[in-house]
Amino acid sequence: MELSTIDKDFAIEMIETARGCPEACLHCGAYSGFKKENLKLLEVPIDTLENNITQEIADTNTPVYHYFAPYMTTHVNTEPLRTDGFLFLAEQIPKRTNNRSKMVAISHGMRAGEANMKERLEAIVELMKEGSIPVFVLTVDSARSMGKISDSYNLSSYTESLLVLKHALSYGRVTASIQGTHNSNSPLYIEKTRSMFAQALDNAKFTQKQRSQLHIDDRSYSKIGRSEELLENTEDSIECDVIPDPEFVLTSFKRDYSWRGMIRFDGKILVQPNRPGKTYGDSVRASLWEEIVC
Repeated sequence: MELSTIDKDFAIEMIETARGCPEACLHCGAYSGFKKENLKLLEVPIDTLENNITQEIADTNTPVYHYFAPYMTTHVNTEPLRTDGFLFLAEQIPKRTNNRSKMVAISHGMRAGEANMKERLEAIVELMKEGSIPVFVLTVDSARSMGKISDSYNLSSYTESLLVLKHALSYGRVTASIQGTHNSNSPLYIEKTRSMFAQALDNAKFTQKQRSQLHIDDRSYSKIGRSEELLENTEDSIECDVIPDPEFVLTSFKRDYSWRGMIRFDGKILVQPNRPGKTYGDSVRASLWEEIVC
């Protein structure tokens, strides 16, 4: 596709910082089944990321960051706390765009006892205090590690994450997106997850004021990838946006462009029709992406 056909109606919403994800969520929309190559983390080097966001697009003098949407994310198959790419983008994109664009953090939070993940989460909180990251969405579920993570370890992980995130509540928006189905026989049962998260808030000693500052929503899974298998023969699924915070997206994220873009790990720029409310599933479907000719 030639950029000239969509130039005034195009915004880049996603940047790929890694491929593969060791979180191995049972319900992952990015992957079907469990394959070793899906679980192996392949990180985009920082110098490559820098080249990717500063390249000139379509043989013009226009840098690619000119086309960045106001709020951007990593690709859906990425845990931002696993690599340094998200922090690099969160620092650099506001500088490159004069604060016109910023990264939104979407994460399962740290794993209990993982020092590197904790350090990255603390760095994100500092960037929220500086105003560089406007939103942290903590996706909450009970089905990480192929659904085999112990309840006690999952609870500890969310507790430790909340102990760090509570320091960002006065500076940025922190949203807990509690995910699950309404089938009580499912390993993805939302009431189990909601109960676990309530206990994590208690363990992290959230005050009433802090609880009031935390935004909480709950949602079913998007029926794609592993979720498609788990939700077979049920209507307990939804289309949803990449940023799972409907209130924030509705009130703050103007998306009146017809085409949304992504910078792939190799720097190639892909576009697809922008369908607000469906962007999570659309992001996963490779057939919807088309490369811009540069």
